[in-house]
Amino acid sequence: KVAFILETLSSAVDAIGNITSQAISIRADNELRTLEEKRKKGLISEKKFEKESAAIKTEAAKKQRAADIAIALAKIPLIFLQALVSAPFPAGLIIASIASGIALAQVALLASSPLPQFKHGGQVSEKLGLIKGKSHTQGGVPIEVEGDEYVMPVKETRENLEVLKAIHKGKFKELFIPKSQLIQPDIFANIPN
Repeated sequence: KVAFILETLSSAVDAIGNITSQAISIRADNELRTLEEKRKKGLISEKKFEKESAAIKTEAAKKQRAADIAIALAKIPLIFLQALVSAPFPAGLIIASIASGIALAQVALLASSPLPQFKHGGQVSEKLGLIKGKSHTQGGVPIEVEGDEYVMPVKETRENLEVLKAIHKGKFKELFIPKSQLIQPDIFANIPN
């Protein structure tokens, strides 16, 4: 009975976390849409658009992190109680203490992790640039980019990943010859007059 109550409370905390994440995402999307409309109407400059959209995304990422930390903190007592009832005394108390310590460490990691910054580009799975995570409709992945960096849509990235890797490694010119430097063969050279 206690395990059922704890599981129900844990599910409720998860649901609150999901609702909070959706609210943060919806608000940021609405603010970005309004900002985009202002840019299209010429009410704000491109530079101001970029600055304000970056601020909106950064603020959303900060709010999401705060929500994640709050949910993780709310789960610590539940984790403690679940572990406490999982084994007889004193083993349950030892397990509960260890589980709570691990949960606190996870909170510390959440609190100390910086927002992603892609100064050197590349593939995230290789500690550089191809970003893995949620789609835009699922809230996306909050990142920080700097001026003059280029972000590619998913479809084009998938279709051109090897080209993008070559560009990133500075080997694009070695792999691809510009059209202006191609030598056109004289197809009529071997035809007798």
